[in-house]
Amino acid sequence: MPGIFSWPGVIAEGTIENKPAGVVDVFPTIKEIVGGEIDSEIVIDGSSLLPLFQADKFERSKPLYWFYPPSRPVAVIRQGPWNLIADPEIDIPRGNMFQEAYIGMIKETKLVNFRLYNLRNDPKQNKDVSSDNPEVFESMKKEMIRLHDEIVEEAIDWRSFSWDNN
Repeated sequence: MPGIFSWPGVIAEGTIENKPAGVVDVFPTIKEIVGGEIDSEIVIDGSSLLPLFQADKFERSKPLYWFYPPSRPVAVIRQGPWNLIADPEIDIPRGNMFQEAYIGMIKETKLVNFRLYNLRNDPKQNKDVSSDNPEVFESMKKEMIRLHDEIVEEAIDWRSFSWDNN
């Protein structure tokens, strides 16, 4: 989905940028704009888009990663033209309303059925090119599993969270 930014004097009128970005990039972008500090123990999944606004070189510190239970595939990682997708090992409910009961399933599931696509050559993702690009496939699969494990490890299991301060 396209995004639109307006910042007179910083973003040149009519600028078109086709680098992929996501909601995870909003926080680091605002942080850089206002010059805020972040506790070094907090994991930041996104990258500041400020260099794009200033026509500087943009370097993503982590690939874009999505894990969205209502969809299949459930997990996606994007790096340049490459898109790797995967399904959950267990059947997580696909309802659009998140329920705390899903947290256990999400924290326990592994990713399976990995497929690799080159979006530059195949934007509709019709042809899995995993076997034609084994190094890219294995590298991205390893990174997807690492990111998934990092996010799941860091995620709070709200089912066991206590609101009682006693």
